[in-house]
Amino acid sequence: MRPVDLHVHTPYCGHATGSAEQTVQHAIKRHFLILGFSEHFPYPVGYVDPIPDCVVPHALWPDYVAEIFALQNAYPDLDIRLGAEVDYLPDYEKEIKKALSVGHYDYIYGSIHLLNDIGIDYSDKYLSIHLDRFNDADGLWDRYWENMEKLIRLEMCDILAHLDLPKKLVTAKPGRDQTEAVRHILSLVREYDLVIEINTGGIDRTYNHDPYPSPQILQIASEMGIQVTLGSDAHAPDQIGRYFDRAVELLQAFGWEKIVVFQDRKKEYLGLYEL
Repeated sequence: MRPVDLHVHTPYCGHATGSAEQTVQHAIKRHFLILGFSEHFPYPVGYVDPIPDCVVPHALWPDYVAEIFALQNAYPDLDIRLGAEVDYLPDYEKEIKKALSVGHYDYIYGSIHLLNDIGIDYSDKYLSIHLDRFNDADGLWDRYWENMEKLIRLEMCDILAHLDLPKKLVTAKPGRDQTEAVRHILSLVREYDLVIEINTGGIDRTYNHDPYPSPQILQIASEMGIQVTLGSDAHAPDQIGRYFDRAVELLQAFGWEKIVVFQDRKKEYLGLYEL
């Protein structure tokens, strides 16, 4: 297998290990086809971080971009692409879009890690303390899907990261079935011609050891004709491409024949046989 991994982080964000160059070298040893760095984009100016070391500080973002460009030149035999993972914050939509507009990226991930200034994937202890902000877990999911719809309609990103992220923590386990909300979100994904990722980081990190999104959601997405890509959400060099054999099995089981990658914000398609 020649992995394609578009969701890779570096120490610039403050919570990853191993240098970007070490990750590139690891990818070369494993005969990667495409390696995409998608570091956490800085919060808007004026936004106070609720949790430290979640995104790249403003002062370090140019260094991150410069390093990826340098690695592209230093390792021409590996197809290295530059991306960003941007958190959706309802009160900072214009600021975020403006900040992204001045960069040159191959793709943009849109994600939601924060609701009501609460980190929804930080820890069960932390979320339990703050869950009353949403009344209960169902209220958290309701707000999550509301913000996901706003993120999609903002037309800011190319890929939606870890679509069902709140399932990471058992504290957020919903009491209500989420199928109707999922179908609505996926209809918007199709309408806005976006891509979702099979994020294998969920296999390590969620309480039920499912990828993001769950196989149940992937089945619905396949039936609706949603396009997909692959991302490990690696935060260390040896995590790139992890569990991709299982991800490809899911793709095949649900009838996908190709995945999407991006260059200069434009879609390219790879057949599963090419991986």
